[in-house]
Amino acid sequence: MTAGTQAIDAMNASQLRDLDARMRASDESCLDQVNFLEQRVLVSLKLGDLTSALVWAEKRVMLDPDSPSALMDYAWVARLSDQGELARGILVQLVDRPDLPPSLRDQVVTWLDKPSGAGLRLLAGRTVFGLMAGFETNLNNGPTSADIALTFPTGDYIFELDRSELARSGGVLSAYGQWTGQLARGLTPVGDLRVSAQARAPLVGGNAFATQVAEVNLGVYPGALGADHEDIPQRLWAQVSQYGYGGTSLMSALSAGSTWNIRHSRELGVLLSCASQPGLWVEARRYNEKKSSDGNIVGANYIFGCAAGDYRYQAEVFAAKDMASQIRLGGDTTRLGLGLSVQSGGATGQGSGGKVGAAHAWVAYGRLERARDDQGYSDLLDFGSPRQVNTIMLGGQISGPIDSDAKRRWVVRAEKRLQKSNIDIFDNESTTIGLGLEFWLD
Repeated sequence: MTAGTQAIDAMNASQLRDLDARMRASDESCLDQVNFLEQRVLVSLKLGDLTSALVWAEKRVMLDPDSPSALMDYAWVARLSDQGELARGILVQLVDRPDLPPSLRDQVVTWLDKPSGAGLRLLAGRTVFGLMAGFETNLNNGPTSADIALTFPTGDYIFELDRSELARSGGVLSAYGQWTGQLARGLTPVGDLRVSAQARAPLVGGNAFATQVAEVNLGVYPGALGADHEDIPQRLWAQVSQYGYGGTSLMSALSAGSTWNIRHSRELGVLLSCASQPGLWVEARRYNEKKSSDGNIVGANYIFGCAAGDYRYQAEVFAAKDMASQIRLGGDTTRLGLGLSVQSGGATGQGSGGKVGAAHAWVAYGRLERARDDQGYSDLLDFGSPRQVNTIMLGGQISGPIDSDAKRRWVVRAEKRLQKSNIDIFDNESTTIGLGLEFWLD
């Protein structure tokens, strides 16, 4: 793979469309250049345009008919286009050539056994895992105040909490990993699969404050148009989650929903590419021991994001109703939220993001959430008033490459969380900082 094709392979859909437009302008003057034709094939494949990819692969073979790699690319595109007879004819020519490298000969034999490549298959996969050491000021999510006010008809009574219930600070080690893959028919994506897990082990308190999370998320794309999430008009998804705390299984959750993608583009001095993503979801949460906390959630959100050059901006609003499945303190809970983020260098999702090849990547975010119970939490807390909790979260991270291909990266993270309630036992705050390493595998 040349440096040019490596760069194309790392591009997103918007960048590929821009490159395709520029290459179209050079078609007439570059038809005698092998590298140009090779890149035309790859760009067409990445955009899901199999017809154009087949045309450019044929032109490359006509220009360099003795090249095994050109013939292999032609056969590959023919297989993806479900033109099995054409692919077989090319492969038969290749298999007996004495100059064919052994690795390519093995591939040719495999393709001859199954000349069509248009069936359901894994289009791409990426793995990221990381290790991080840090410090947290509230490992056990303890309250801010050491005193709790109990409200009796005759007056307030100040109750002092046990020292073990207060916020505890200390060092923490964490590990996380995520594998993502995309299912495709030919080169058209029809779904994706994401498997992730993370574990956190405080250096104080033993296993009492340890946490674990594992998730499996499956998505399908009705009417997908291209090979990038930016071009997928709808994603239906289902997710299974498992949460652990203190060395035991805490809760299981099953959720499902739909997200729609609506693209917008406006010319504002620079090309500003924007998209809206409304979504709906439902979730069932079941606790292993504290059954009174079980609930069923119905929610909706709306995300609006824009990309300008190397920068991405995003705003999200959401609303959810957490309905108690049995008698629960406070009854049902209504949640509202607003989130804002800005990032550069491709930092997204689990891990530092920083797409492979990016020199440095950073993201800064803020989130405001408000939760309110429908019923009083307790007659002894704020005279039986419904609990209200407001949470503010601010954070950011930056990452950079350790090696030349940026598949090993250093990561620095920081986050501040502040929670205030009309019932002071639910007031808490925490600060987290961490330094770690990430490893990316394709």
